[in-house]
Amino acid sequence: MQSNSHGDLRQWERERVAIPVGLVLKSGELKPDITTATINISLSGVGVLTKLALVPRQEVAIIITGRFSQTLRARVVWVREDESSNSVIAGLKFLIY
Repeated sequence: MQSNSHGDLRQWERERVAIPVGLVLKSGELKPDITTATINISLSGVGVLTKLALVPRQEVAIIITGRFSQTLRARVVWVREDESSNSVIAGLKFLIY
């Protein structure tokens, strides 16, 4: 992926991809919301479609299962309603420590 040359604020270009993922809202909570799916991804973040009530600045864990399972920490950057699916679309920024 290359740096985004468009006039928007994104550092990296987003690639459309639909991957089922789990979201965990609290670090101690073991049950992820498995109805979540990615809609796009970049090197620095991901867009998701979920039924969870997310708010900006909230920290979440993204659980990717399959051949190369991963758990990634992220922060909610923005949220908007998706009226067609009674869900929300949220932009998450990966937290790297």
